[in-house]
Amino acid sequence: MYVTTDASTSEIARIAACTRDKCVQVWTFNAGNCKLFPVYSKAYLEERDVVPKALAIDNNANRDLFVFGLYDGGL
Repeated sequence: MYVTTDASTSEIARIAACTRDKCVQVWTFNAGNCKLFPVYSKAYLEERDVVPKALAIDNNANRDLFVFGLYDGGL
């Protein structure tokens, strides 16, 4: 499992995780009330041969998530 975080604000953090079984999940953590909210969840099956190797959250307004592939170097 690979995990990355983005705590660009003091109250809200974005947490992303990926696994070698082709799953990618993103949550938002609110430090004010200590709650975790699901944002995105995707399991790549046969439609794409994506096996996540690493994650990165961009420092833009949308805080885009980049998933780097293990075998094909795909993004």
